[in-house]
Amino acid sequence: MLTVFLYLVVFPIFLSSQFLSYDAIRMRVPGRCMQGDYDCGLGQCVPISQFRDGKPDCLDGSDEWCFIGQVSCGPVYCADYKDALPCIVYPRCDGSSKQLPWCTASKEHVCKDKTSFPCKGYGECVLWDWLLDGKKDCIDGSDEDEDYVMPLEHAYRCSRNQTGLYLPKPIPPPPEDHPSLYVEGCSMCTNNLKTSTSSPSPKTVGEHTTPKYPFILLLRKSFRKHTT
Repeated sequence: MLTVFLYLVVFPIFLSSQFLSYDAIRMRVPGRCMQGDYDCGLGQCVPISQFRDGKPDCLDGSDEWCFIGQVSCGPVYCADYKDALPCIVYPRCDGSSKQLPWCTASKEHVCKDKTSFPCKGYGECVLWDWLLDGKKDCIDGSDEDEDYVMPLEHAYRCSRNQTGLYLPKPIPPPPEDHPSLYVEGCSMCTNNLKTSTSSPSPKTVGEHTTPKYPFILLLRKSFRKHTT
């Protein structure tokens, strides 16, 4: 009975606003904004550093949306389905005996580091060196999920590069047997990915890298492939 209640009443409330796929993120980074930004839509852009920081900055709140397979856990967190019940009871990490069960394991304090990268859920972050290193450091293991990391890491790298902070090591590319996550026109920030000491050029920082209608580009490529 409890399970039926969760699926019919609670989950629809928690799932009202969420990313239905990683492609939805890829098209917003940078979308129609500058490199290192997140595209909120409706002409609004915010720095990628404000993505999943626990505070809605976009008018539609999309910079704090959860991903498919997650539920909103209070105003700050996104959690996996299996942890939905504690979110209903007491969705906080405040050191009390009633706090969420994962609070003691959370690496939320890491988010203050300048080289941090947000995990997909649970309001925590990992250090840049921990991404795709073969060890799951996020509670949900998202730091080892290429489909989550790869569309976002370029934006974070570009953003930090523009402030003169060059991240310590490149992220390994996807394996040869894994399809590329990127399409022509999406943000690659190729000129800013070098671990050098030179500042990024003004032209690179100001470029729009995603076409106005990115899905049209994909449809054209598919059409050409099937007609040649």
